[in-house]
Amino acid sequence: MPVEISEFGDRLIAKFAFHPGAVEKIKALPGATYSGEHRSWSVSKRYAKRLHQTVYEIDALLAADAAAVEEENARIAAEIKSWVQPSNMMVKVKDREFSLEFKYDDDHIAALKEMVPARRWAGWAFKIPASSETQLRDFLHDRAMKIARDTLACMSFTMIPFDCDDRRELLERRLKGRITNIDKLAYGPAAPTS
Repeated sequence: MPVEISEFGDRLIAKFAFHPGAVEKIKALPGATYSGEHRSWSVSKRYAKRLHQTVYEIDALLAADAAAVEEENARIAAEIKSWVQPSNMMVKVKDREFSLEFKYDDDHIAALKEMVPARRWAGWAFKIPASSETQLRDFLHDRAMKIARDTLACMSFTMIPFDCDDRRELLERRLKGRITNIDKLAYGPAAPTS
């Protein structure tokens, strides 16, 4: 969002997205005051020239910050594709924040609350700060493994009679081997052991 300038009586009003450097620059102007109600700064018209120079500097700061955020979002979005994640969950990234969407499931929500404490509900998805990336990856991995275990357990125990212990053990070993392989792909040599 670029800096918006408007007039109100004998004052010029400047409105822009929060940025610590921008706040310091506008504070340096004589008589600059902040209105929390309007989320804007006001400066006397006497300092119009200085305000316009400051606006150019603030615009440059905001543009550089926006470019850095876009670059980081693109990097993370490309990285997300390599994550192990359940097919029923969608992860997106925007403005240094992950968005996690999935069909309502009490078990998923309980696990998310336990594993990712920094999450918040945004009405249609959970929002997770980029600083919690590792916790989010662990959550997705946990959910993918739980779904795989549940699916294979249902298949193996419904398809194989209980008197066929050897075949059941074989399937369980194969399942464990596949999960170990997925762990190695996701985490490399430091894969957790189950």
